[in-house]
Amino acid sequence: PRLEDLPPDPHAEGCTNNAATLVVSAQLAEAYFELAHAVVEEAPDFGSFMDAHAPCQDFDARCTEGFVSSAGQLILRRPPHETQIARYAGLFDVVAAEGGSFADGARLVPEAMLQAPQFLYRTEVDATEGRVDAHEVANRLSFLVWGSAPDTALLQAAAQDRLQTPEQRQAQVARMLGHPYARAHARQFFIDWFKLDAVRSLNVSRDRYPMFSDELAEDMRTESLLFFDDLVWERQRPLIELYTTESSFLNDRLRGLYDIDGNGAFSETELANLRERKGLLTQPAILAAHAFGDEPSIVNRGL
Repeated sequence: PRLEDLPPDPHAEGCTNNAATLVVSAQLAEAYFELAHAVVEEAPDFGSFMDAHAPCQDFDARCTEGFVSSAGQLILRRPPHETQIARYAGLFDVVAAEGGSFADGARLVPEAMLQAPQFLYRTEVDATEGRVDAHEVANRLSFLVWGSAPDTALLQAAAQDRLQTPEQRQAQVARMLGHPYARAHARQFFIDWFKLDAVRSLNVSRDRYPMFSDELAEDMRTESLLFFDDLVWERQRPLIELYTTESSFLNDRLRGLYDIDGNGAFSETELANLRERKGLLTQPAILAAHAFGDEPSIVNRGL
């Protein structure tokens, strides 16, 4: 099993991360189980992971609870509390009773943690008193910037209570923005925002639009993504220029669609001479994603 094999998250109000619609079906629960088992079984070097988190490798509390505490902080994104430590350490007791090794028990712990609500969901602490703890701050920063769990550096900053001032948080965000995760997460937000994935399932008449193909649809989607990446990440321009920039990124198929000269792979192409093309809202992917198959939709595009 792979992440791609999980049932797709439903869209709600244009987004794939709306908590109100993310219901766990029996199919999804079974997929979580199979994926957690595969992750642990197929880990290329589980021994190194075990050595890094286990203070020793005997069936006593210091070794088993030490491993649970260390591995749990990474997987559960905060130090496990005493009840959690006791529950996960009990897996070692089961393995020992059946004559298994410490490594056998160590494999069961992350497999169980990868199916725990504390891993699968982002549960927030009660912030009614106006202050969340450092690990909650770390989670909020990480999922905001990366769409993923905190790394070791962010967890260490939380453990040392170095995320409470604006300057401390800004330093972490600046570091995180340099990671490829940040670009990937921003891209996914952009895809959701403008419904770019809709171009992959367009129902378009090939008789009416003979130039259209699945390859052209994918190129249209790529154009908008390259445009976004360049404006936001490479040139760091003001947001308004998403709608006013007089250039885009085209390849041969798209140049044919735009009816302009040129050849070669995707490259930045000036569009100032095309009065009908300016900015994101006139790009083919955006227009097609907000139409009804062959028919344009003034309402969809206007909204």
